[in-house]
Amino acid sequence: MTFIDDNNPDMSFIIPKRDVRAAKWEGGRLSIQLASPYTSSLGQGSSDLVLVMPDQASAGSVINWIGVPVAGLSGEADRAMPSGSALQITDVRFDVKNGDQQGKLMLQDSELVFESLSDAKHSRRWKYSDIRELTHNDHEIKVQPYHGDKYEFQFKNRAMLDTAYNLMSDKVVNARQGRH
Repeated sequence: MTFIDDNNPDMSFIIPKRDVRAAKWEGGRLSIQLASPYTSSLGQGSSDLVLVMPDQASAGSVINWIGVPVAGLSGEADRAMPSGSALQITDVRFDVKNGDQQGKLMLQDSELVFESLSDAKHSRRWKYSDIRELTHNDHEIKVQPYHGDKYEFQFKNRAMLDTAYNLMSDKVVNARQGRH
């Protein structure tokens, strides 16, 4: 589970699924007990994480993802999510650079969008099925479409880059499967 702080990316942190030990639903709050305290740029965190959810159905994606029984759950959140479905993220934004361009990289439902804040003519949109090659290294993600120029996106921190790459690669693979 990745927690991204848009205002201060260095405050973002990741909690691996394997660290989830138990969960409890109570009064709109999903309490998750972790194997060990999480660590973020704020310092050592707690081994208990509390997510405030608007209702049980909204909690369904998270409950399905954590993969442990949830105490206090009537089962409605489970019925709200198809069996075996994964957490779906359809609109995520990352602050990035592309050369000298500052901008937002947005993972939308069916396409990847780079909105340049430095110069609008450098903004681009790619359907996930139109991405020929997606690669990354320690400091950037490269997007090579079937048609057009390669774009290289630099991230402020490695956790953000890894999260973006994992989300993008899943969307590209899913789009390619629908292409055949």
